[in-house]
Amino acid sequence: MNKFDYGMFYGCWSPILAFNGRKYAPEEAYPIAAHEFGCENLNLEQMYCYYGFGVDEYGDRRQSYWLTKDRKKNSFPVLAYTVID
Repeated sequence: MNKFDYGMFYGCWSPILAFNGRKYAPEEAYPIAAHEFGCENLNLEQMYCYYGFGVDEYGDRRQSYWLTKDRKKNSFPVLAYTVID
């Protein structure tokens, strides 16, 4: 089992707080997300996360966790929360 619990992602999207879908149910993740964002007007989307090499928003190559909307071979499901404008 991977070590990812939850974390904030930045980049091309507005900030996303992603929770490991194998460790958290939406009912457990929502209160934490509401506290982290400081509001309760949140959108939940199913995404995937994987650990590996990628290029960040500054063009630097690094090894990290990455979000994607498409399932990859080594990815796992995440609950992705964003603030609704």
